[in-house]
Amino acid sequence: MTIDKIIGDIAVRIEVELEGSKNKILGSGVLWGPDDATSKYNYVFTAAHVIYKNKDSKLIIRYFDKEGEEKTEQSDSISIHCQYDDDVRPYIYDVAIIRIKKINTKYQNFLMKKVDQIEGKPNIIARGFPKMMHNSKNFRFSGKDVCARYSQPEKRMRQFQYNISNSENVNLAERNEELVGLSGMGVFLKDEQKITLIGIHSYGVGDDSPFNTVVGMGSELIIDICTNEGWDIPQYILDIQVNLSEYIKYLAVDIENDEFGDIMDDISEEDVLESIRHGFCGISANCKNREAPHRCNPFNVHLLFCLCILRLLNDNVCFKTPEIEKEGQNYPVKFICSGGINVEGINAVRVTMKDFILSLKIDYLKKNIVKDKSLIIWYSDINTKGRQLECSREEFKNIVPDIKKDIRKMDGFNIKSGPSQSNDLSIIHVNQIKKYIESNDNLESVKESILKVI
Repeated sequence: MTIDKIIGDIAVRIEVELEGSKNKILGSGVLWGPDDATSKYNYVFTAAHVIYKNKDSKLIIRYFDKEGEEKTEQSDSISIHCQYDDDVRPYIYDVAIIRIKKINTKYQNFLMKKVDQIEGKPNIIARGFPKMMHNSKNFRFSGKDVCARYSQPEKRMRQFQYNISNSENVNLAERNEELVGLSGMGVFLKDEQKITLIGIHSYGVGDDSPFNTVVGMGSELIIDICTNEGWDIPQYILDIQVNLSEYIKYLAVDIENDEFGDIMDDISEEDVLESIRHGFCGISANCKNREAPHRCNPFNVHLLFCLCILRLLNDNVCFKTPEIEKEGQNYPVKFICSGGINVEGINAVRVTMKDFILSLKIDYLKKNIVKDKSLIIWYSDINTKGRQLECSREEFKNIVPDIKKDIRKMDGFNIKSGPSQSNDLSIIHVNQIKKYIESNDNLESVKESILKVI
């Protein structure tokens, strides 16, 4: 399936009901939904100016279902970026999200790239519904693919410019007129192997979009809204080029176990980058290599270690969404690197379990969805303080009340996002697992020790 076919199935038109007449067309949007089967919602990403004047109305999303049939769904909730001001021109922070009840569509989830992750001037593609092409008989014929080339970022405002291809047959005398209705469409990288959203189309530059130059709002603004609302959060694609076999020699120094060595050799030969891109591993404050953790040797060494442990715990583990089984129940697993954070908000000289949990609460759990009953495998290149290198779910729940004052002091209180964070987590430090391996020749005993933490 080509990218133009895929975005054709997730491009939507946004309308508003008018009493006694046909719906008014407001603009375009792109449909997204998480892989999580428990989620009750889908989301439409669009431009704030498209819906601002109708933000208190019930909006209509016109979309294609799984069979390719035209369907409509009403808005459940609407959120506009908190820094958007409809009186400011040119538009800034021009992003909004419309939440709708979960619908049955072909494609829902896709990854995103930040403005500062984009290199060079890649080809990009978008699909929207210009008003000049409105076809009341055929919704699909009302849409238009727009091919373009990325031009330059404006990182401070999280925007980017791109140039619509001259082959798009946009009327050079009336460019903006032909662009009406395209506002809000999702802008994707065209030549990526995976469908990757970089932002939302906002407006044409100048009175006649000189040189076919238009402006998009960066995908980071979408994350802002989802985080503030406590909604499902899309994932960024990571720029990863890692050969895990290079790190075997570092682990071999610490772990002298033939069975573990065999697992390590097998893992290093597998292509695990796909799983890494899907958010199995990550970082939380404070991390020295926050912007590029996969260029950090200690991170990669312990990523390899963590993958080996997963294979030990579950021989058929899927690294994309890893789980381990205990007494007939599956438990998701995450690998998180963090130096922890103390109440002053600076790196601790020695890190404790409380420091790490505080870091999770004010950083990682605000930006990432972690399911209840997950096991977090933790690594820190800062020495740990105290004996607590593992934390059961019950212990986690007992620690959280102790740090509530610190959370409010450092991060304030968000009544929307706060309750969405899981408090039903267990944690084990990499060093604790290494201790189990050192004291047990039989890896089955190591497996039993780890499972006790859950």
